[in-house]
Amino acid sequence: MTLLIIVPLTFILIGPIATWAGIFLGGLWQVFVIFGLHWGLVPVAINNLTSLGLDPILALVFAASFAQIGAVLAVFFRIKNQKIKTLSIPAFISGIFGVTEPAIYGVTLPLKKPFIMSCIGGAVGGAITRPQQITARFEEAMSSSITPK
Repeated sequence: MTLLIIVPLTFILIGPIATWAGIFLGGLWQVFVIFGLHWGLVPVAINNLTSLGLDPILALVFAASFAQIGAVLAVFFRIKNQKIKTLSIPAFISGIFGVTEPAIYGVTLPLKKPFIMSCIGGAVGGAITRPQQITARFEEAMSSSITPK
């Protein structure tokens, strides 16, 4: 009898909570980066990678990072200011490798609207990523290291 009540209740409650967690982390990740709060979740992600071999947090971070570099690329193509245009190229390149601070501080945050749009894009990416249980796997996270075969 308990399972008949708990199992449907779990699906009804946990599914939306996972979606809201994805929206929250994906949308606010760049804000966390501004204040340095992202370093509180990085050890959790590293621990998940080493102990479980996968991590759902990094998948949400990738969505937010790609939203940020998408906003920088849009700024590059749309803005007339040559100083910001030349600054957006190296910010885009570093963002591809996961370092979004130059993109945030140098390009999107001073312009405000691209930063807000990248946060919205990160939230949408998190809303899509989390319920589908997309995770970063240990092998994928370590694939950038050079290992001889």
